[in-house]
Amino acid sequence: MNPEPVNPIWKQFLSTRDSTREGSAVASANVPSGREAGEPNWLADLSSSIGILSVTGADASEFLQAQFCNDLTTIQGPGANGPGAPGLQLNGYCSPKGRLLGLFWIYQHGENEFRLLVSRDLTKSLSSRLSMFVLRSKVEIKDVSGEMVAIAAAGPGAEATVAGLSELAGKVPLPSGVVLESSVAVLALPLLEPAYVLLADPETAQSLWEQLAGNLIEVDANRWELACVRAGVPTVSQPVADKLIPQMLNMQAINGLSFKKGCYPGQEIVARMQYLGKLKRNMRLLSFKGHIPAVGQSIQTPDDADAGLVVRVAETDAAEALALVVMKISVAVSDVQLETDNAVEINEIALPYSLEV
Repeated sequence: MNPEPVNPIWKQFLSTRDSTREGSAVASANVPSGREAGEPNWLADLSSSIGILSVTGADASEFLQAQFCNDLTTIQGPGANGPGAPGLQLNGYCSPKGRLLGLFWIYQHGENEFRLLVSRDLTKSLSSRLSMFVLRSKVEIKDVSGEMVAIAAAGPGAEATVAGLSELAGKVPLPSGVVLESSVAVLALPLLEPAYVLLADPETAQSLWEQLAGNLIEVDANRWELACVRAGVPTVSQPVADKLIPQMLNMQAINGLSFKKGCYPGQEIVARMQYLGKLKRNMRLLSFKGHIPAVGQSIQTPDDADAGLVVRVAETDAAEALALVVMKISVAVSDVQLETDNAVEINEIALPYSLEV
């Protein structure tokens, strides 16, 4: 299914600022790619890569708790912002076979509303599938991607810049926290650097962007992908949907999976893998020199054509990239090659968290 188009008002605004390159909402060759060698404080438009689903109704919390693999009851409501009071959660939606159909950040937008930030190419399919199970529940599911704008602001100076926005009156969330102020939602993602996603209607987003651009360098969405990849935070997009169970994406190590909550689709398989099985694949951080791999691309060894799968990629140079790759645990990186190119230099980088959970 085709995703909801980027809001035309926002698209027109970005074209006047020349603020994205090919592959984003507006094509431009004059904007930095946001690679690792610069732009310590930056902002980027995420509206072409992130979709937003709204789930509202008196039964929204109970309904979603029965569908997702993390414990939604641990999310604090709007305004909660402090140690032990996360307002933002990584979560996933599995098939009955325990494979992830989507992976997303979720927060409570109001008393009876939750919003999900998902890969934009999956908004329609996830919305349709969730709607199949609403039945008599008082729940409405809506794709609001075309009505909202998603902006990333990150770097050592991002906190002070976000706090200075006139719309926020100095309110900035702690990591994994959320601030809702007027028509703006600010989500603080737990990455390696201060990182915020701001959600707003297109008119408000224009004001936010102009204020942020006073202190942050405008780059394309590759810089956001790089921040997430370096932090070891995966995503599930169309090329890898319905192929991987949560533990293969290290979700148990990054607070994206609960083994204490009640039933959800695929729960039996996920739990069996945790307590009775032996995980044969997990996610690693690899560098690629000489070629930019594609999401969904296979990696192999001379003896194994199914050694791994690329799930998230960010460029660091014209022919270099970092990628999160789900691989067989038994495979040595020294034996790995891409299915299309044997000359690529591939190395492993330590993840910033432990998998011994």
